[in-house]
Amino acid sequence: SQQIHGDHCRVINNELTAFTGVTSGASPSRMGGITGNGDGSVWLGNHIHDIQGSENEAHGIYVDGDGSYDIGYNDIHDIHSGKGIQLFANGGNGSDVINHVRIHHNSVRRVTQYGINIADGSQDDIAIWNNLVTDAASGGLRHAREDEVRFVGAGRGELHVADLHEPLVDALVVVDVLDTLEPGLLD
Repeated sequence: SQQIHGDHCRVINNELTAFTGVTSGASPSRMGGITGNGDGSVWLGNHIHDIQGSENEAHGIYVDGDGSYDIGYNDIHDIHSGKGIQLFANGGNGSDVINHVRIHHNSVRRVTQYGINIADGSQDDIAIWNNLVTDAASGGLRHAREDEVRFVGAGRGELHVADLHEPLVDALVVVDVLDTLEPGLLD
């Protein structure tokens, strides 16, 4: 877990699990394999699995405030009480927005909710590409806002998402799994 405003933290090539979390009662566990916020956060190549705790509040990766994030090459599976990757900020951790997020080359499978959930507080400069999401009970990719949407297909113009329930955020870029980002695309 990264501290609130834990700038320049790198979590790389770890095995992270929390299969003994309390799932009910007066104090159920609220957790994530990796959770926190801060500038220069780099979370790469981790094996995150068997996370359980409070219903809907135990995630593989949980970004809970503003900063800058590189979240890639993670293997996330068997998340029993939440999402694979969640972005959510409501001011409780000192920030009510999330900006500057790159989610790429992750494998997310067997989660009880959404594979990737871009939720409240997510605003600008958020890019998602080359992720594989399977067996997500509520859908592959979800976004809570209903305003502007921008899809970018660097090649054929195809969007490969298992299940898209709602429109995506302004400045959220979803690139075809088989294509690559063009130089300057996110500028």
